[in-house]
Parts: sequence; C-alpha cells; structure tokens
Amino acid sequence: MWKIAESVPFKVAQDLFRMHLLWTLIYFGVLLAIHLVLPPVIRVAGGETGLDQISFFTTVTTSASVYLLVVGIVTFSSMTGFFVALGVTRRDYFLGAAAEALFLSGLLMVAGLVVSMVPGIARYGSIAGMVRVLPAQLLLCFVYYCLGWLVSAGFYRSGILPGLASLVVALVIAGVTDLLWAGGSQVTLPFLAPLAALDTSPLAMFPLALFGARVGLAMVVLVILRAITRTLPVKVE
Repeated sequence: MWKIAESVPFKVAQDLFRMHLLWTLIYFGVLLAIHLVLPPVIRVAGGETGLDQISFFTTVTTSASVYLLVVGIVTFSSMTGFFVALGVTRRDYFLGAAAEALFLSGLLMVAGLVVSMVPGIARYGSIAGMVRVLPAQLLLCFVYYCLGWLVSAGFYRSGILPGLASLVVALVIAGVTDLLWAGGSQVTLPFLAPLAALDTSPLAMFPLALFGARVGLAMVVLVILRAITRTLPVKVE
C-alpha cells in the first residue's frame, strides 16, 4: 500500500482529483440548487412541473455523464503538457488519469446517493433501487470521461482531420454505450438483482453477460486511449 501511495501514477491521480474536486463541488451545488429551488419557483409562477417528483440521485445520474465528458475533454488538453514538463511519463499519466476518472465517477454516484437520503432533499425513489443501479451508472460515467479524453487526445495529437476521426470513433462508442445501458441500466451484478423488481429489458435475463459487456466496452476505450497517447507528441509550455 505504501509503495502505491508513493508511485507517480498515484500522485498524478491525487493532483487531478484536487483540481476536479473544485469543479465537482460547483457542479453539485448547481444541481442541488436546481433540485431544491426550481420546482417551488415554477409553482409560485403558476406553472406545472414534475421536477418535484424526481429524486436527487436521478438528477445526478442523468447529468453526470455529460459533466464527466466535458471534464475528460478539458483535462487532457490542459494538463498533459504540465505533467510531462514535470517529468511524468505518458504511461504514468495514463494510469493516474484512468484511476482518478474511475474514483471521480464513483464519488459522484456515492455522493448523489448519500445526499438523496437527507431529509428535505429525498423525494421519490427507493434507496435499494438506487444502490442497485449505482455500479452501472458509475461505469457509464467512467466511459463518458474516457470518451471526452479520447476526443481531446485525437485533436491534440494531429489536428483537425484526425481529431474528427477520433470524434467519429467516440460517437460510435457512445452509440454502443446507449445500447448497453438503455432500458437495462438497473441490471448490474447478479447478487444485487433481488433488491428490486425484474427489469423490463430483455438483457435483464443475462445480468452477468450485460455487466461483462459494459466492463469490456470500458476496457476497449482504455486500449484505444493507450494506443493514441503512448507516442503522443506533447506540447510543453
């Protein structure tokens, strides 16, 4: 454990997390403000809204993937040169950034779950149901972070045309992601299935295969990322 804490990838992950923590607190604060303030404001104005029937966890899960996509795009283009200038190898940066992306995704989901249990914030949705979908949503957020990283790396490496190619690849992977998560986002690990009713998706009949396909997709994205970034010319400022 001590060797891991002293490793370069671990330090890269720490530095990235410190930066992303501020962004995430702002993002979380905005979501919470919308969740608590917007429904009563609309009602006072005489409007109808269904926002007061949505749990905060649902608010987080529906927006976190987009947030992490943007984080992945911005982080690689702005931080790679900084770390390389400090002597960090591409491999160490890749390992540290991937670990931090997974941790940040998990933190978002767990924080959304915990806040959803606070009296006055909790509205609809069972805690058991939220716990059951958490692993799948965590993985979804991680994939979208990596897709943002992939798009940014493509443009960073070779300019507009190769960057557009990376964008097309990311869109294709995003389409596959939608297929694997659509209608079956609540199907995660088999031992979590008893926590809620059977999902309506046909894929729910094969929960382990579905979860394995999702993990496999995440691994494919990481392999593509590593292939693009392992010989990436880095602009050191």
